[in-house]
Amino acid sequence: MKTVTEVSGAAHRSAPQRSTFLLQILGSVIALWVLLSLLGLLITKVLDETEPFKGEGGINRSLAETRTPTGDEVTGFFSKLGSTEIIIGILLVLVVVFRLVYGRWRESVFLFFAVWTQSLVFLAAAAVISRSRPDVTKLDAAPPTSSFPSGHTGAAVALFVGVALILVWHTRSTWLRVPLVTLAIALPLGVAYSRLYRGMHFPTDVTASFVNGLLAITIWARSVLFGVLPDRWARALDGRSGGNRHHAVDTSSGINA
Repeated sequence: MKTVTEVSGAAHRSAPQRSTFLLQILGSVIALWVLLSLLGLLITKVLDETEPFKGEGGINRSLAETRTPTGDEVTGFFSKLGSTEIIIGILLVLVVVFRLVYGRWRESVFLFFAVWTQSLVFLAAAAVISRSRPDVTKLDAAPPTSSFPSGHTGAAVALFVGVALILVWHTRSTWLRVPLVTLAIALPLGVAYSRLYRGMHFPTDVTASFVNGLLAITIWARSVLFGVLPDRWARALDGRSGGNRHHAVDTSSGINA
């Protein structure tokens, strides 16, 4: 039998009240929206006539000039990978798979709300910024949202990095962790580059989306995946009567016991 210990720090804190827990998450999401909106306003309204921001459209023009049939096909795949329908489809499948594999809802809820939060913040920030898209020939249909930030990139970051975080936490082999982390980085980067190549976003749009996706993951990892939940919710998500007090891991491997 594996030797197990209580999760350090989290397991020894008392469970928060539901109202306090929800207010903390709400405050974090609002703070993320404010941060992203201020970043967008700074880039598009304050620093837009200074370097390097003034010349970032030149990157899109350079990429447009070097397009090839192969590049169009490869970037088309990655751009589609970050689309709403594909992200939602993969997300729903993984929500079910994680529930069946791990026998609880904690991982599934974390991933679902990380992706959902990124999307919510993206839409709210895009409404504030209203940035026009690059002045190049576009290879994808332009959605009604503005150029800042990139919804495709943010969704890819939240989904694939979130999945990698779950799998790395449940995997003891370093040989498996390395490719998982590599994919978690490579897939969103592929989506980001594709959106630039295909003329849909400026470099700062996709950069800001990495901030959005990673912070959305952080909010829900700290509160749900690794955090202490209100007792009733912990019991519901963990599928056991002990809630937070009985959540244990093998600290030598990072695998739930």
